[in-house]
Amino acid sequence: MHEKGMSQTIGIVVAAIVILITALIIITIFGSGISPIADYSARRNVCLQMASTSCASYGRLPNDWYAPVQYREGSEVKTGSCAQMEGLVNCRCEANTLKCE
Repeated sequence: MHEKGMSQTIGIVVAAIVILITALIIITIFGSGISPIADYSARRNVCLQMASTSCASYGRLPNDWYAPVQYREGSEVKTGSCAQMEGLVNCRCEANTLKCE
């Protein structure tokens, strides 16, 4: 009787491990289709939103304004910071308001 309970427990543990491994494989396969690299306009919009929020809240540009990130421009993957993106080069905070020239 004791052996049957133990074998059921082992069976459940093995089944759970198989399910977890299968889930990880599926997430890995389909996760590669969801690219962490945003396209240029999406990345630019994120930069603008971060800068606007940071200026309104703290009176300065975000800490990672000059940090390089990857983004997709057409079929190319490029690296650049928010501060280097077109239209964001001369952004600054004035009276807790974002000003970009």
